[in-house]
Amino acid sequence: MVLAELNAYVSRPIAPTRRIALGHAKLPCTPAPGMGSVLLAGIVAKYAAFLDDDSQVDLVALMGQIERGERVPQPRLRHRFQVDHVGLQPIRYRLLADGDTVRFHIEDEKATPAQHALTAVYGAGTIGQGSVRGVVRVIRRAMSFPGGSDRDLIRFLTGYSHGGVSALADPVLWAMEVLDLRLVESVPLDDHPRVGGSHRARVAEYADQGLAPSGDAELRWTKTSGPSASTSRSEPDDTRALPAGLVRFPTRSEVQRAFRRQLRHSHPDHGAERIGAAQRIAELAEARRILLDH
Repeated sequence: MVLAELNAYVSRPIAPTRRIALGHAKLPCTPAPGMGSVLLAGIVAKYAAFLDDDSQVDLVALMGQIERGERVPQPRLRHRFQVDHVGLQPIRYRLLADGDTVRFHIEDEKATPAQHALTAVYGAGTIGQGSVRGVVRVIRRAMSFPGGSDRDLIRFLTGYSHGGVSALADPVLWAMEVLDLRLVESVPLDDHPRVGGSHRARVAEYADQGLAPSGDAELRWTKTSGPSASTSRSEPDDTRALPAGLVRFPTRSEVQRAFRRQLRHSHPDHGAERIGAAQRIAELAEARRILLDH
């Protein structure tokens, strides 16, 4: 599955003039840091180390100009950025998901390290001003990546030790699922900047099915219209468990209680299986950190 994609056009390494142009891009940036940010920063992390010191300094300066929305003088790193791509060869960058594993797919041989890095930074310039600062921040972080696997890189860029698709797609909802936090309150997720968009989409989807949150303590969805509409708990056919994501944001004390509860269930000292316990406990700790940081 394609999580993010950037298409570009570059001059061949043997060409006398060095040029770059951008093509179609799919660079989602919400919830932050977003798959698009990870893709662009991943490209820079993989190739910036191959640049000389002067080129690295110029690349960082270019990031600042892109971030501020300034006009960018040409050329940069001895390459000219242009709209026209006649005579240039296409190149594609993708962030892919295989199950819950995320990996980069880059057509490495088609471009030089400078072309790869410049393409990613100029790609950030296609993102709206509301998100570009956060994207550039992640790209800057990529400049100091010490090296490692794709999973190591994603963990480094995002700060999430899990590094899988579920955590990257929506870290807050992933964390709430890991800690089994399902809460109902008058403050909706729409008010939370990291969760609101996906929450509203799910609300609309369930509203189309004639469902709405009932607000009772057992976290049920109840039919709001039609012959089977009912709010009675004695009729389970008319209620559905609240889907993951249709929850309010938890308080600090609720996060801590949920973490301790799940830790007891997962720790071998309390009867849980030893196989996989370390990974499970690490995920619980990561989920707690994400929620407490927000």
